[in-house]
Amino acid sequence: MAINEGQTIQYTVVTSRVADGTVLYWQTTGNTTNSDIQGGNTGSVTITNNRAVWNVSVLNDVATDGTKSLGISISTGSLSGPVVVSTANPITVLDTS
Repeated sequence: MAINEGQTIQYTVVTSRVADGTVLYWQTTGNTTNSDIQGGNTGSVTITNNRAVWNVSVLNDVATDGTKSLGISISTGSLSGPVVVSTANPITVLDTS
């Protein structure tokens, strides 16, 4: 899958028997940087009814920096906690500058 700079990806985590209010921590993988993602390349989501949904918006930075890849890694406890899942196939971010 590929997207252009300036587009948003929606991620969904579905869990089983995870208590409402449990916080999971996400961070981007691949070669996107903090300045490529609106709000930065880390965050947290809260499980409700065994589900969490959030958006990651790629900025149109008007800098020609080539194609990048964007994946997501989910951890428990903190950003440095154990990784429980990562995207198997990162998304290709096409440079539109």
